[in-house]
Amino acid sequence: MNGGPGRAGSGEPWSAVVTNLRAAVDLGRSPPVTLVTLDLVASGEPAVGMRPEAGRLVLVLEGAVLNHPPGALAVADGLVEAVAWRGPEPAGPGSGTGSAGGGPHPASRVEVEVAVRLPVEPRVFWRPGLPGRLVLEIPREAVTCALAGTRVGVDPGHGGRDGGARGGRYREADVVLEFSRRLARWLRSHGVSVPVTRDRDETVSVETRIRLARRERPDAFVSFHAGASTDRRRRGTAVLHRGDPPSERLARCLHAAIFHNSPFLEDVGVSPARDPFLRRLRAPAVTVLPEYITSHMGEGLLRDVSFQERFAQSLFDGLVAFFLDPPAV
Repeated sequence: MNGGPGRAGSGEPWSAVVTNLRAAVDLGRSPPVTLVTLDLVASGEPAVGMRPEAGRLVLVLEGAVLNHPPGALAVADGLVEAVAWRGPEPAGPGSGTGSAGGGPHPASRVEVEVAVRLPVEPRVFWRPGLPGRLVLEIPREAVTCALAGTRVGVDPGHGGRDGGARGGRYREADVVLEFSRRLARWLRSHGVSVPVTRDRDETVSVETRIRLARRERPDAFVSFHAGASTDRRRRGTAVLHRGDPPSERLARCLHAAIFHNSPFLEDVGVSPARDPFLRRLRAPAVTVLPEYITSHMGEGLLRDVSFQERFAQSLFDGLVAFFLDPPAV
């Protein structure tokens, strides 16, 4: 990055409008990274200050303004918990300030605060263009190291001859397999061993699932099912647990992460499972019901790939919290 705020070689003051901010995880990288990206309409390459502080990173852009009010973005990806931004908004028309072409706002300064769960060593780089992009790249090795040696069993319910509940077009067995695959990818990309009870559409008995789960000795076990009801209006998301304290803590970690990332969901809550399947397992174990497949809206969410991915990210974040945060005494 440049050493001072100004257009390269011109001596003119640098100015910019922050037009967009987003955060995403690139699981295709090895190791994976979290990318926080700011779109800027700018007069040149920005000079950016970065202050690492306890539990957060603060980016400072002198000479910049926002094109939207200050706010915050929930991330909850196992490493980055949230991104907040603050600073002046552009002045009104005719003021001559607040745009990249009209000079900086008299008090223009944008700060972006990134809350992190673990210590990190980020880097910042600039991609010129219209708009230009300022990228904060946060390596995720700290998460991988923290999860080293852990095993998480993943169980997509039903399968094969047992299709489970049916919505308007889709079977429960098929949609829960997609959620399971996405969660397994998040875990494996961070070095977690993930034994699964099935990875394709096949019939697997309850006894076989229990035998597999006991043999693999996971540190946590997550089973997926979809909610079902004769009342087509019924919707909601629930996390059920096997009834012991570690399983309840796992359920509450997952539940908190789900609703932190997706507050629009209807909350059915956390409760002990009636199904004896979980009770026969030895690890902390939960069943997650992302939505009701018998609801038109619920079935649509269950088949939406962006919802599947965000939900898997939430569960990963909840599992990181379960493994890293000590239980309350």
